Amino acid sequence: LMQSGRPTMLVYTACGSFMICGFESGMLQIWNTASLTHVKTLSAHTECVNGLASSPKDALYPPRFVSCGVDQTLRVWHSQGWILE
Repeated sequence: LMQSGRPTMLVYTACGSFMICGFESGMLQIWNTASLTHVKTLSAHTECVNGLASSPKDALYPPRFVSCGVDQTLRVWHSQGWILE
């Protein structure tokens, strides 16, 4: 599952149920923290992922996370369903 190159960033979702790992390849991998199983791979950026941030646990909106890359793009993802906003 590590075919995405070297990991560059790691963040937990606010609920703590998932880890999001960013890679040199621009890919993101979502992992379940309880079972340590791979949930999904997302094609996020065309170059290295160099930033990840999760919305706060007590946010008044559905959970999201943001990824940014060396490709100078910023992506907002829904943490429920892993869909790009």
